[in-house]
Amino acid sequence: MISPKLRMNGEGGIYVKYTNSRGDTVQKTVCSYTESASGYSTITIQNDRVEVKENCS
Repeated sequence: MISPKLRMNGEGGIYVKYTNSRGDTVQKTVCSYTESASGYSTITIQNDRVEVKENCS
């Protein structure tokens, strides 16, 4: 489990950016457009796909 420290800098969404074992860099939206955030999102990273279950407001 990864628990990153987050901070807001203006308006926008929350994203996760990672590099997979093939060296590909991927960015996924974790929480849609927001001015503030609460709640959580669950991100499952597998070999060829990423699943995001968004539960934030």
